[in-house]
Amino acid sequence: MSIVQIFSYLLVTYLIAAIPFGLVFAKFLKKDDLRKAGSQNIGATNALRTGGKILGGLTLLADLSKGFFFVFFAPKYIMPEIVAIVAVIGHIFSLWIGFKGGKGVATALGALLGVYPIAALCSLIVWAISIKLTKISSLSALLAFLTLPLFGYIFYSHFTFFLVMSVVIFLTHIPNIKRLIQGQETTISNTEPS
Repeated sequence: MSIVQIFSYLLVTYLIAAIPFGLVFAKFLKKDDLRKAGSQNIGATNALRTGGKILGGLTLLADLSKGFFFVFFAPKYIMPEIVAIVAVIGHIFSLWIGFKGGKGVATALGALLGVYPIAALCSLIVWAISIKLTKISSLSALLAFLTLPLFGYIFYSHFTFFLVMSVVIFLTHIPNIKRLIQGQETTISNTEPS
């Protein structure tokens, strides 16, 4: 183990996680630039709303995968929790698009599946129930990450890492939280207030 090895792995993790796959797929499929359409977010929900199921599905799979891959295959000399946080930061603050990016939900869930799968699956169930009942992606993500520290503590006797991940996701959703309070947040299949 060396500092150079650790830094190199984390740097590669950041650079790959920072790739805005939603924008790449949108360009390949000749869809609108996600930064100029719908909610102007590069994530899977906006890709689905503005580009359809194929674009949304590809974006979701890619964003999940870049979180999962680097955590699951992390060398033993690197804490997977650090890799997970770096992957999420890469997605949120992408070097390739001026340190802007998505909200980090799919990448965070992918990373969590790679290291703490039971807690991640429980939060995914919360997300699925919420999305079924409300059709509001942001609310569902917030509820999933609100419950994440609880699941982390129950199944793994850890709390701090899960709390950090949840706080990061809540911070990226501040505009959504304001719209939810005002009753102006959009549904998953609509660009109008729900």
